[in-house]
Amino acid sequence: MSNSLVASLTPFKGKEDSFEFFVKQINDIARLEKWGEAKKILVLKLNLKDDALKFLVSNPKIEEISDFDSLVKKFKENFCKKPHFEQAQRQFNNLKQKVSQSISHLAEQVSSTTEKFSNPSNSKEENIVNLAEKLKLSKFIEALRSDIRVEVKKLGPKTFRSAVAIAKNIDNALSDDGGELNVTYSGINQILSQQLNTNKQILELSENVNAISSQNLCVNSLTEAPATTSNNVQSNQQTHCQENSLTNVYSETTDCDISESDKNKKEGFEQINNNFGEKVDVSEETFHALNVKIANSITVQPF
Repeated sequence: MSNSLVASLTPFKGKEDSFEFFVKQINDIARLEKWGEAKKILVLKLNLKDDALKFLVSNPKIEEISDFDSLVKKFKENFCKKPHFEQAQRQFNNLKQKVSQSISHLAEQVSSTTEKFSNPSNSKEENIVNLAEKLKLSKFIEALRSDIRVEVKKLGPKTFRSAVAIAKNIDNALSDDGGELNVTYSGINQILSQQLNTNKQILELSENVNAISSQNLCVNSLTEAPATTSNNVQSNQQTHCQENSLTNVYSETTDCDISESDKNKKEGFEQINNNFGEKVDVSEETFHALNVKIANSITVQPF
């Protein structure tokens, strides 16, 4: 296992390579394999190339260093000098994922380059740290391969760390060789599930907004003219009552239908005839004419 992990180390060449990432890899493997100081120093020296190897060979005193952290410090002093602002800005702007470059390596490159560009003095102020994190997030997504970048943007990660994790899972799903180590299909399923839940939440929120808008519209319509509505109702009630009154009167006089009260009137006239011995015309024609006369003399008063 140790041989395979050491073989996976990316050699440090001393140019634009990230020395911090190189050292981090060595420390991670050393912790897993429980290396001592001597083995860590040996692995570091064996994985130097080009300018980094020349620096080691040309400085005999460095060869004699037996403490890993002290050796790392010497390399940092020579290869991790703070660049000028223009140079750091140029490196930041030119960041792009290279062919076959892993997500982890790109993330480390983006992180170190952004720190040099936005926080060269390594300030701990909250505003500066937050700005650096936002720049890391935006630059990392921008630097990704186009097919991975599109999928990462759909999920909208809020932090640099979450963007890196999502990119690893998507890279694994798109790669023929299974992508980076320690990435499983469960991670991909989790991403797809999160995206589905997000879409559902957006749909539910849209429906709630539409419902609230409809309720507000109804309330506004009711409150704009309450007096007019009340007057209209009262007017309609009065008109309806008047129409019913007139209809009742005229229906009795025009249809020649004698209601129960009219029959009682007729019977009363007949009783008068019997009592006084004088005949009073109580024929239907006469009774009808009398009702018409009474109806015409009625003046309908508004309620």
